[in-house]
Amino acid sequence: SIEEHSNPFDKTLINVTMVRGLTQSSLNNFVEAEDSFRRAQHISHRVSGVNTLEQLEIINYISELDLKQGKLLDADREQQFNLRISERAYGKDSEELLPILQRIGAYFAFRGNTVPLTRSADPTNRDLLFRQSIDLYDRAIKIIEDNYGVSDMRLVEPLRGLARARLLQFTNRRASEAALERALNIVQSNPNTDITDRVKAMIDLGDIYTIDGNKKARRIYLRAWQMMQADNAFQQLSADIFSAPTRLYPEIYDVLYLTRPPDAAKTDEDVELYVDVTYTVRKDGRVSNIKLIDKNVPNTEVRYMRTALSNSRFRPRIVDGELLSTENLMIHQTYEVIENNQLGLSLPTNKNSQG
Repeated sequence: SIEEHSNPFDKTLINVTMVRGLTQSSLNNFVEAEDSFRRAQHISHRVSGVNTLEQLEIINYISELDLKQGKLLDADREQQFNLRISERAYGKDSEELLPILQRIGAYFAFRGNTVPLTRSADPTNRDLLFRQSIDLYDRAIKIIEDNYGVSDMRLVEPLRGLARARLLQFTNRRASEAALERALNIVQSNPNTDITDRVKAMIDLGDIYTIDGNKKARRIYLRAWQMMQADNAFQQLSADIFSAPTRLYPEIYDVLYLTRPPDAAKTDEDVELYVDVTYTVRKDGRVSNIKLIDKNVPNTEVRYMRTALSNSRFRPRIVDGELLSTENLMIHQTYEVIENNQLGLSLPTNKNSQG
């Protein structure tokens, strides 16, 4: 209708074709969705020029589609194009660039984390992705320091992002601790912060200490707990944070994926595939006493579960000012069977799965 009453490059078509692309994407029609977003981008170029800021949202959607289709390098290029357009529009040292630097920094940290730390992976590519992420966060931090000083609260968020990138990078976790130590110092030195700000900064740092096996975690957690006990309004928050162990690293998935059904399940397609294990979270956040309760998947999955749990780190619970171990915790890990060509970044898969 718009084309008949106007022309194929009417600006109104940008939003219409983007909505069509989102609908197609929700139906997993990724090729058609990309065509719709490309058309919206092309119209924006015709209307406002090839470097228009109007296309930034479109580029993000195209990058997401590339990820869903396993086109990782294409997704990376879209993000880099997004950055170049933003730099051209705002300037490389502009404050307006800050949210973009942090968002794309988070993207490249995520991408680096998709490259496993194995001999079969390309370590150069993994390092490059994390280097891009860290450089973007460093740029954001420098812009804030140059404009507002080295103790401004605006530094806290990019420091947290930098800490997460360093954590996922795995090779320099001391730098992750240093970033959150600086964030905590900034929060504590700022007179406008409240208990929530200070507790969050403490727990962020305590969590990194726990992941790294740093014994300073105990002291930081107890300081945060005690601070919340001093104010009745924050005692419920304290219970929410410390009443039970919280998994910190690595993340756990509701479902893992197998590329063919186990022999025991081939006769019944509706049977649930699972592993049940119990374990203990010690007061230092490490896991022990892992016991298999039941399973109907291959033993390789059980070994994977044991390894994953052994390498996991938890924020321990606190009761009456004491860090305590927690016994008889249970994981019911479920699995689904899916074809190899359907696996993508949006579907986490066990690297030890059959096939």
